[in-house]
Amino acid sequence: MKEAYISIFSSTVNPDKEEALRNILNNVDIEFKGNKYLIYKHSQIPKGLSTIEDFKNTFLIIKKFDQLTGNYFKPIFQWAGRHNFEDILPTLKSLGYKSFRLILNEDFKIISGHRRAVKALERQIAKQTGVRVDRVSPSTEIWILHTKDDYGFVMLKITNAKQSAKE
Repeated sequence: MKEAYISIFSSTVNPDKEEALRNILNNVDIEFKGNKYLIYKHSQIPKGLSTIEDFKNTFLIIKKFDQLTGNYFKPIFQWAGRHNFEDILPTLKSLGYKSFRLILNEDFKIISGHRRAVKALERQIAKQTGVRVDRVSPSTEIWILHTKDDYGFVMLKITNAKQSAKE
């Protein structure tokens, strides 16, 4: 079964990055090309992506929201409050993650706010997964992201350029 992933780049996505992704990941299905990101499906956790120029991070998409406008974080937090995050346990265990922090992101820029909702969701995820909250030096992050394309995501950070370089 193919899982949905999103890879983020520091500059605009171009056909070369899309082709580079296809060269690294066999049998990848690219679903959407945003300004600085690609959404795709693959049957394994993507590895070796640090060879793509301007590569920043890759995430497992836990939930995607379409056409989010206005108070867009509200439906994301409502869904997350009802969701059981035990479904990400296999990924957390296979990558050896023992701690996390929750990050709010508006068009790939970290924002502050919604402190009570963030802390409540962190407690919920920690309780459901057994992974502890570490705001200072976590082994991974869970991002709540809203893009200027009016998409919203809840996603688990699975790799970044530093980690991929060690592979």
